[in-house]
Amino acid sequence: MKADIMGREKTPNDSEYPLIIVKQTGSTSDDIEALLKSKVINDADIENFHGYAELAFAQTNGHGRFDRSWDSSYGGVYQSTLVFMEKMPGINFSQLIICVALSLFKTVASFLEGRHEVKIKWPNDITVDGRKVCGILLKSIPGNGRTPVIIGTGINIFNKIDEAAMRESAILKPANLQQFSDRELGEKDIMAVSEIYRKTFHDHINRASSGEFGELFIEYNQNLLYLGREIEVYGQMETGISTARGEFAGITPEGFLIVRESGENRVIASGEVKVSFLN
Repeated sequence: MKADIMGREKTPNDSEYPLIIVKQTGSTSDDIEALLKSKVINDADIENFHGYAELAFAQTNGHGRFDRSWDSSYGGVYQSTLVFMEKMPGINFSQLIICVALSLFKTVASFLEGRHEVKIKWPNDITVDGRKVCGILLKSIPGNGRTPVIIGTGINIFNKIDEAAMRESAILKPANLQQFSDRELGEKDIMAVSEIYRKTFHDHINRASSGEFGELFIEYNQNLLYLGREIEVYGQMETGISTARGEFAGITPEGFLIVRESGENRVIASGEVKVSFLN
């Protein structure tokens, strides 16, 4: 593991879930995956490691969907959380994704104190005034009779945004929260955003496990970017091949996209969306 757990300082936190903080690592998700593969965590330790998280202020090998590189320069919340599906009764993987996205949406909205339009862009981004400030990547690693999931999150706080390095197929321009703030942001804000997210996420998981997922799902659907607008859907933007075009009608409880084409609803399991300019 590129970022050794030994020698790290455990942050003071009232939460029952441990958080490890490092200035820099290759990838917090890779670190947690290496921890799982090291067999340090046995069946008896699931209770202690459920909710375990690692936060880095910078990553040298951040990655997103389709193994794309994620710009993780100094000044962001690059945090991965380990959870076990067995510890979240009544929640499936799709519902977990929705809980994560809603938690990050609320985190960003809370930090900006409602002064900007914050939205959830299906399936894995959070936007502020139409610009991407956060990405999500979940990875399930089943085995040995248990189902650990690594939840990777990247939130741009004051890290430098290099628009020249953007891939040509990128749908949204990136931004950081500094661009929407009326004060200078620093490391204390990284810690603050991390803490808001951690508390919100665990609250949502507990609510979903207690039968309140329906309420969370409604709130998720109400805050979707492009809802009610004409969109195009791509399996992967780099292909340039559109697989569907129609009105964005929301998300199913399974997390699938609903596109209304020619008066009928079409359900799409995965892909990437952008606003259609061919109306």
